[in-house]
Amino acid sequence: MARTFEQFVRFTTDASGLERTFRLLQSIAQILSSYDLPFNILLILLSYLIPFLPSTSSSSSHTSKSPTPLGPNAATTQTALLALKTRLALARRYFRLFRFLESFQAAQGIYASLNPTTSPSSKNKVSTRENLALNLDLLSKTFNGMYLLLETSTIVDVQGIPSLTLLGPQLERVVAVEGQRFWLFSLVCAVLAGLVRIVDLSFSLMEQTEMMKEVGNEKKEEGEKEGEKEGEKEGEKKKKKGRRGLAQNQEAREKTARIARLARRVVADALDTTLPGSVVGWIPASSGTVGLAMFATTVLTSVDIWERCGREVAGG
Repeated sequence: MARTFEQFVRFTTDASGLERTFRLLQSIAQILSSYDLPFNILLILLSYLIPFLPSTSSSSSHTSKSPTPLGPNAATTQTALLALKTRLALARRYFRLFRFLESFQAAQGIYASLNPTTSPSSKNKVSTRENLALNLDLLSKTFNGMYLLLETSTIVDVQGIPSLTLLGPQLERVVAVEGQRFWLFSLVCAVLAGLVRIVDLSFSLMEQTEMMKEVGNEKKEEGEKEGEKEGEKEGEKKKKKGRRGLAQNQEAREKTARIARLARRVVADALDTTLPGSVVGWIPASSGTVGLAMFATTVLTSVDIWERCGREVAGG
């Protein structure tokens, strides 16, 4: 329990973990403000938490100082949720202020690995499917860098200070929409790259499984032929084959775990396309649908950060 709490503290104080926490709260606020059922449940909960509110009528304010039993105002609560969603979205943008540099650096690194000037021996080791995935990664990182760069260029205008503007309301809106378009392209490329890698790993895992079966059959045949004649050398060979089999099993487990991580990321990126897609008008999604997608993807993408924080806590 103490270790879990320490992991939670590490997660909420980590920059990426804190950004995911804000995103989760933003998605909850958006869901509550979009659907009647969760909104009404919130009003009921608030009525229990705040059973008495001061009377707002002018006639009663002068005649009585006792509070009047009232439920929470629906319009005020709706306005508060929308304002909270906007403030959380703005707070998250500060975490992404210079992330476009990271995306462009990653794109440059991928491009360097695909550069023909590299040695032929290293190029031959990359499969065709992995090469395709790397090219899709290059596009994804480049598009993501453009999205983050355009988003950063509007940071002054979104502060809401009347005397402090850089682009103006109309141009800021155009730049914001174009940034969302680049984000959508980035997510689509990321989904395709993830699917290519899943296919590649699945084929590799199937080949490895078949090879392990063949090795097992060979062992049985050798055992039947040799019988009791095997000596110390044969025993040593068996040990080596056993160790090789354990290594192959470990490799298969690692590939399975990697496929699971890739599948989780692909699902998250696919669901995330509803966010920019609804802004540019290419995906007909309501505000509530976007909130639900944001909630799901926040949970999915937070798993890797949570596990990393757990490893950091375990490692001291």
